[in-house]
Amino acid sequence: MSEETALKFKEAKESLSVAKQALETRERAFLAAVAPQIPSHANELALRLAKQQPDITKGLGADRVKELRATIQAAALRASEDVAGANSQVQWETPTSIYTVPNAHEVHAAMRSYLRRNVAPEFIAILKEAGFTIPGSAAGPSLGSFYSEEDVTAEARDLGGALLALAKAEKAVTKAKEADDDATVNELWGD
Repeated sequence: MSEETALKFKEAKESLSVAKQALETRERAFLAAVAPQIPSHANELALRLAKQQPDITKGLGADRVKELRATIQAAALRASEDVAGANSQVQWETPTSIYTVPNAHEVHAAMRSYLRRNVAPEFIAILKEAGFTIPGSAAGPSLGSFYSEEDVTAEARDLGGALLALAKAEKAVTKAKEADDDATVNELWGD
């Protein structure tokens, strides 16, 4: 009996490996869709803030605004590169049920959280240094979104499906290991 359960355990581990590779592929596709949006969205967010605080913007003058825009653009390009290569760094929500596909909203929530922790602080520092006040809440300062969720909905759904497939594969490995352990112990015990 343990040969059969050992084979099922091996097959479950192979399926898990395939699910991990599929997740990595979907994650890269999602991040690749998000990353190029960052520079234009960072510029739009900064422009919106500049319009909300016109006295500060006018006080900077044309040359300092030009420098500010160049600094923001450089930071946005770095952020875009960082996001494109952020595989395994975003903390995607693991499905709590193997029957429920994580929806695009949950994928976007994880991405927003990553951007808030890893991208926004540099932009906030740049804008504060220029004299702008950054609106926020108890969670901290907030600039807004660095990408358009609507433009990457398909990729977000695909990533959610890959997260679910991984959760199912992990559960199958756990069950197969338990069955193999049980069969092996019974065989060794002799009953």
